[in-house]
Amino acid sequence: MFTMDAKPTSGGSKGKRHATKLVLSAIVLISFGASAIDACIQNPRRSEPCPHQIYRMMKLRDSEPAKITCICLADFDKFLTPAKTDTEKALRKMELKRLAAELQLTEEQVANLAKR
Repeated sequence: MFTMDAKPTSGGSKGKRHATKLVLSAIVLISFGASAIDACIQNPRRSEPCPHQIYRMMKLRDSEPAKITCICLADFDKFLTPAKTDTEKALRKMELKRLAAELQLTEEQVANLAKR
């Protein structure tokens, strides 16, 4: 799986690593062409720009070939950690079902979008 962080940071070698990843991201975009990447997969109810996007080579549907996919990690990283309470678990399950329906993906695909 191919992952590039596009989250801007400041300072130190960590900043240099992110700058390198941004340069690689630009090279990939130029190489594959902007039309090769669809709009970012994100919560359809998002009203602000995504603060943390990643680009990953993945196959969303069996009938389609693998392609570079933009994912708004900020919308899906909550599914990486287990819910602490029954209420949180129920709310997370409802959000997972809603996102799956709105994005036309399976619940498993939505839950796995943030995994590396």
